[in-house]
Amino acid sequence: MALTKAQIAEIDKLIGKNKKAPDIMQTMIKDHGAEIREVTEYLKENKTLQAMLKTASHQVKKLEAAGDAATRSAIAADLQKIIKSSIKIARSNNSDA
Repeated sequence: MALTKAQIAEIDKLIGKNKKAPDIMQTMIKDHGAEIREVTEYLKENKTLQAMLKTASHQVKKLEAAGDAATRSAIAADLQKIIKSSIKIARSNNSDA
C-alpha cells in the first residue's frame, strides 16, 4: 500500500526536524500505520533528491569561482544533468502520491 499524502507530509515534517531514519520509521509505523517498506523507499528517494540538490548547490559555487570559459561550460553542463535528474525524481515522487 502506497503512502498517503498525510503520511508523506508527516515524513517530510520529521525530516525537517532532522529526525534520523530509524526514528522516522518507528513513528510512521507506530503512530501513522505506514508500512516499513514504503517508508524506507520514500526515505531512499528523498535522500537521493537531497543529495542531488546539495551537489547542484556546490556546482553553482564552483561555477562562480571558475576562471576559464571551458571550465564554466563543463560545470554548467554537469549542473544541468543534475537538475534534470532532480526534476525527474521530484515529478515521480509527486505522481506516486
